[in-house]
Amino acid sequence: MESKDQIIPGQPQPVYPTAPPPTYTAVSQPPVPQTTFLVRDTGQPMPENNMIFACVVIWLCPSSCICGLVAFICSTRVKSLYDSGDYQGAESASKQAKIWSIVGLVLGILNIVIGGVGTVILIVTAAAAVGASAGLVEGLTDELTENLNEYSWWG
Repeated sequence: MESKDQIIPGQPQPVYPTAPPPTYTAVSQPPVPQTTFLVRDTGQPMPENNMIFACVVIWLCPSSCICGLVAFICSTRVKSLYDSGDYQGAESASKQAKIWSIVGLVLGILNIVIGGVGTVILIVTAAAAVGASAGLVEGLTDELTENLNEYSWWG
């Protein structure tokens, strides 16, 4: 028994239908966007933003935290003003950040000094009051003992 797909030498071979060859169409890729950087050369370096100074005031002087926050906001404006070409505005924001940081630091130090002096005064006053009351109690105890001995009915 011969199979239909068997190849026999010398005999014509069957022709099977073939798929048409694939067709390829060119697909255009969208253009790759190009990034353009505009660099303004003002000829002047960017002013110091004093952000670290502002952060130190915020963290170490909680009593003057508002001054530190204002200084931090001013320091964040320095770069954006400089990048937009407003060198005078960046310089002004830098000076404001520095001034607010110094004010906050001075207020924080004053708060620590005044609080320390006030604490010492409170401790000294409390110690004096305790000492005075101890002497008063001792005097009252002696007087009460004398009165009891003088008016005692057993004595």
